[in-house]
Amino acid sequence: MPVIVDVKRQLEITTDDWDAILNDLISKIFSNADITMKIKYSLVTGYTQYWDGDKKTLYFDYVNIRDCVVTDDDVALVEGRDEDFVIYPERGFMKSVGEKFTSGYRIIKAVYNGGFGEDDYPMALRSSLIKQIIHEFRRRKDSGLTSVQYPDGSVNKFIVDDWLP
Repeated sequence: MPVIVDVKRQLEITTDDWDAILNDLISKIFSNADITMKIKYSLVTGYTQYWDGDKKTLYFDYVNIRDCVVTDDDVALVEGRDEDFVIYPERGFMKSVGEKFTSGYRIIKAVYNGGFGEDDYPMALRSSLIKQIIHEFRRRKDSGLTSVQYPDGSVNKFIVDDWLP
């Protein structure tokens, strides 16, 4: 189901009047998720990544790895498992079966497709991003206000661009 349908349902919007604003927010939040969350979830094809040793666990820049070809000195290693590494594609890393390899003597290269399409995100992550979209939609006219104190109480809120905890 498209994200905009879920967002409109939770905001109880039944018309198309807000679609342009909502689509802009959806695009902004999903593209900023990679930067904010420090893990890249967005869809990528033909991504190339290199490692130069001193680690037993090698982390891919993206999660949900597909069509991964790992090479060592331009010799292809078997996808999924070989004598040196076990690849965990859905979790975004591979582990050395033996000892970690020494820096400067061996370079590992991986070319892969990874990430998720907007409608394929895991449900927990998708729900978090939808909550962020709803938060920013509701607070779009209140940017900058963080706290106001009155004699009988105070009002606190997140800055619009801050990510919810």
